Amino acid sequence: MQSCFWEELKDEVMKPENRHFKLLLFWPVYLAVFFLIERLRPAGTVYTPMHCGLDDLIPFCEFFIVFYLFWFFFMAAMLVYAGFFETKTFTRLMHYFILTFAVAVICYLVFPNCQELRPADFDPHWWDPFGMLTKFIYSIDTTTNVCPSEHVIGAFGVVFAARDTKRFSSAKWTVFIVAQAVLISLSILFVKQHSAVDVLAAVPVCFAGWLFCFRRGRKSGQKHERL
Repeated sequence: MQSCFWEELKDEVMKPENRHFKLLLFWPVYLAVFFLIERLRPAGTVYTPMHCGLDDLIPFCEFFIVFYLFWFFFMAAMLVYAGFFETKTFTRLMHYFILTFAVAVICYLVFPNCQELRPADFDPHWWDPFGMLTKFIYSIDTTTNVCPSEHVIGAFGVVFAARDTKRFSSAKWTVFIVAQAVLISLSILFVKQHSAVDVLAAVPVCFAGWLFCFRRGRKSGQKHERL
């Protein structure tokens, strides 16, 4: 029965109208490569700490862990919507992710970097949900491979995709989605997972992704009406 399920799934994916979902195979490949970079670096690898004066002015605020974790849903929700309802946008968004996350991984490989911003005495009470979530993230995430920030890259990929869709390209949706992307980008600073340097380094990567994956798509003649 299990093999029958996989055969049916394969047949469904191979239908012409569903072939764009094959781009999702990028994610397990990316995660495997990222895991190898994170966990299997050669002994003696020297990491450069990312830091600037602005980091010292930004207070630690564990509440922002909500927006930090919202990032995962933010990207997944846009992929699900576009995958089923606006396949051209889905394809552009996946091309954006493939290009920009590949650039980020290459940066981590050629320029090993880290952050040393986490509060040393952070010990939240068990009844503090935001503190406990932050402590959990600290326990499973390393402090390496932070520049450029993939949180910023991914969040603004959703912004570009939303502007490319029929449903979410209105002014009201744009304001809402950009606000979420900004909050996500701020969250990585307030929970001390990234330096402001990582945010700034992500800007040209986002711009390159938009230029190659979305701007060219719009110029190719796609037109849509706002819903």
